[in-house]
Amino acid sequence: MNNLKIVYKILKSIEDGLSDYEYKGMVISPESLEIGEQQWLQIIQMLIDEELIRGARIFNDVLDEINVDIKNIAITLKGLQYLKENSVMAKFAKTATNVITLVKP
Repeated sequence: MNNLKIVYKILKSIEDGLSDYEYKGMVISPESLEIGEQQWLQIIQMLIDEELIRGARIFNDVLDEINVDIKNIAITLKGLQYLKENSVMAKFAKTATNVITLVKP
């Protein structure tokens, strides 16, 4: 799965309002997304940096191990706009593909 699909899936899961953070953690975990932990960390950091999500925290503990806190994770207005734009683009791409298929000799 490419990074854009993973970003979309994470944002959509957060938007769907999963209130139980443990369940939310299972839904957007690296295992459920079938990606490596390093790739997952990079995507979460990117979502934070791009201000598509808030309330998530990546930090090193006292043993210098990387931890992610998603207890208060939420989608931002910018994240909602991203979902809407990509949803519209996906529908447009599907329609364009169907039109091309119909026109093909």
